[in-house]
Amino acid sequence: MAYYLMNCHYRATSVVIDGWRDVSVRRSAIQFLLDNYPQTRDSMDEGDIELVAEIDDVLRDHADEVAPLPKSAIPIGIPESHWWWWAPSASAAYAEHVRQILE
Repeated sequence: MAYYLMNCHYRATSVVIDGWRDVSVRRSAIQFLLDNYPQTRDSMDEGDIELVAEIDDVLRDHADEVAPLPKSAIPIGIPESHWWWWAPSASAAYAEHVRQILE
């Protein structure tokens, strides 16, 4: 689990370049495990739990630099509590500008 969390965190930090959908899929996978298998949280150490919070913080920090995902990119049935799917808020032009600066 620790490797998956670290990989998700890495992808969250590079979301402006690599895209929002992949990290959203990964973050939802984590949340589905936590919600549907309570023993998952029990097996996580404090660092893992903090890393989930850090992933969320990174996504919030970058949401205004990425254009919203098209509805067709969001899997059917994703709960509204998985806020990261709907977090991106930049215009397409601004998102492209930020991406070009970072490349």
